[in-house]
Parts: sequence; C-alpha cells; structure tokens
Amino acid sequence: MKYNFPATRFVGGPLSKQVEHFISEVNEIRNEPMYSDAWWDEVADLKHSLETLTRGHEEEMKAAMMRVIHKNTTRGYYRAPDVSDGDYTMEHGKVVHLPVPNLLRRTVCQGYEPLSRVLDDALDQAQNGKGSERHGQGLPFKDQPIMNIPKLQNSDIGLMYQAIKKLQESQRMDKDAAVRERLGAINYIAASILFLENES
Repeated sequence: MKYNFPATRFVGGPLSKQVEHFISEVNEIRNEPMYSDAWWDEVADLKHSLETLTRGHEEEMKAAMMRVIHKNTTRGYYRAPDVSDGDYTMEHGKVVHLPVPNLLRRTVCQGYEPLSRVLDDALDQAQNGKGSERHGQGLPFKDQPIMNIPKLQNSDIGLMYQAIKKLQESQRMDKDAAVRERLGAINYIAASILFLENES
C-alpha cells in the first residue's frame, strides 16, 4: 500500500490511542473556517493520522477495502458504469477488478490535469468501453489480440496503422464520436509502446 506521508514515530503504537488521535484531528477540523488554509491543513493532518493508524496493517486494510467496496457497490453508491478513479472497475453492477497494492493514484502535477483526464478516458475506454466489449474477450490487456497479433507478426506496424486510421476517420465524425475514435488511437499507440518495450 502506497502512503502520502512519511512514517511517524507513533506507528505501531496501541490502536486505541491512534483512534483517539484520529478523533481529535476530526475535532480540530471543526474548529477551523471551512475551506480556509487552516481547514485544509487539518484535513491533511487527518489523512496523515489515518495513515499512521493503518501502517503495519496493510493486509487487513486491503481485505477491508474490498469488503467495503463490495458493500457500497450493492448499495448503489458508486457512479455507473464504473467505480472510476482508475483503481476499480464494475461489470453489470458488480466489482470485477480489485487491484492491490497500488490503491492510491500517482500525483498529477498542477497544469497537467487535462492531459491526465484524457489518458484516464482512454484507459476507461479500453477496460470498460468499446475496447473491452469488442476485443477484450475477458482477458488481461497483455493477452488480448491487440497485443498477441503483433507478437505473431513480430511487428507493431499494424498497431501504428490502426492508430493513424482512427485519427483520419475521426475527421469525418461529430465531436463525441471523434473523441471516442481518438481515444482508441491512444490505446493503439500505447499497445505499440508496450510491444516496443517488450521487444528483445
């Protein structure tokens, strides 16, 4: 499990004291004007306190997070059609992918949020949308035809052709369809990068 803060000297202490400290941080948030810098500092302190509480209990937390996601999925708490912060996906209302240990997203530098959103949309299309429905066959990405066919041909030229073809065809489409087509092009380019990285 990835953490945002350095470990404190209180890690490994009695959980009862950790819980008391966590509650005290909640109370400190209440004492600050909402959305002020001091309020956000206390929110960060609260997150820091929770990390201190859970350090050393990673396996228990992973199991607990899976149970909570399953429970909240059955209650309909998550956005349809996916639990979409990039870590969990859903299919027909059920959680079907619970990857650990990377439960926290990588940091996006200020000013790069639009690029992050587009890349996330491309990933979402591959694992939940058209890419998964038409080509996924229920397999991990590395085992899908998009990756296996270039291996058989010992060439990624077909992947580059598909990316160019999608970009060209998108010029004749309405805006929404063009965006979807260009997201597909991103995924073909990503597959060509994976091919290149794995090439001996």
